[in-house]
Amino acid sequence: MAKSASRPHAAFFVRGRQTTLRETPLREGIVIGLNHGSGTLGLGVVAKSDGESVTFMTPLASLRTVNRVIAGDFTAA
Repeated sequence: MAKSASRPHAAFFVRGRQTTLRETPLREGIVIGLNHGSGTLGLGVVAKSDGESVTFMTPLASLRTVNRVIAGDFTAA
């Protein structure tokens, strides 16, 4: 199911640096982490990003607790 995230309280991070969609647009097809604080709630795949909002596919039923979107900075434990 496609979800759209344009809420101002969701911080965007690319390679560990906080940014905005206007400064660093997310490319179609990249994998993003959907986090609450430092914990990852789930993953998503970007379907569309236009500098104002991002639309992505995710199995999460709700985005209510997502407050950080992470791209380009994944590590394996």
